[in-house]
Amino acid sequence: MLTDAGLWTVFGFACANCVGLTLGLRALASYGVVSTNLARRLTHMTVGLAYVAHFPLFGPYGVAGMYAAAIIPLGITASFVALGLGVVKDKPLLAMLSRSNRQAEVFHGPIQYGLLFVATTVLGWKNANVVAALITLCAGDAMAATIGQRYGTLRYSWNGKSLQGTLAFIVCSLLFCAAELSFLAHAGFLSHISWLQVVISVLAASVAEAFSPSIIDNTLIVGSSLLASQMIAQAR
Repeated sequence: MLTDAGLWTVFGFACANCVGLTLGLRALASYGVVSTNLARRLTHMTVGLAYVAHFPLFGPYGVAGMYAAAIIPLGITASFVALGLGVVKDKPLLAMLSRSNRQAEVFHGPIQYGLLFVATTVLGWKNANVVAALITLCAGDAMAATIGQRYGTLRYSWNGKSLQGTLAFIVCSLLFCAAELSFLAHAGFLSHISWLQVVISVLAASVAEAFSPSIIDNTLIVGSSLLASQMIAQAR
């Protein structure tokens, strides 16, 4: 692994794209081109989807490719930890990653998000249900927050989220799952996709997102998605 120039070329390319997206959105927010709220949601959505889109490049390298891919979210998460601990001072990035500009908040959503990507990459490599859970986390959660904040009129009493946000979660998750899973299958990374499991897992994740507090919804979205797909697989 350490001496494979092809693998590290792929790693460098994927890493540059993911880190470049994060820094690009940071720059847009710091110059006022987009709001910090929008930049945070775009980061939540685009960086993860871009990361997953690079999986076919790592696929031919087997287990080594899997671990090399996992280094990318691990490294980004480590930088967030450094930011949360105050080791790194970056006010524009902190403003983009947190709702309140508090360092402690970085340990909630952003680090939770990154660790989920590391864990699922290693534990669910080439598993369509795991990839679908990540896509749902990226697309569904970000769009639920965006649509819910802007158009949410029918709000839930327990956490302030909205029915409009939940519907956006379902529709966007299904659309992005259909697009990216099809791409990964066409590229040879995925060999089997159960669309029934994908649909059920998205619906389960939407319920988890609707009922969960924002501080832990990332984990509950992925967990409920994987649990639902596993239950369907066992029932068939």
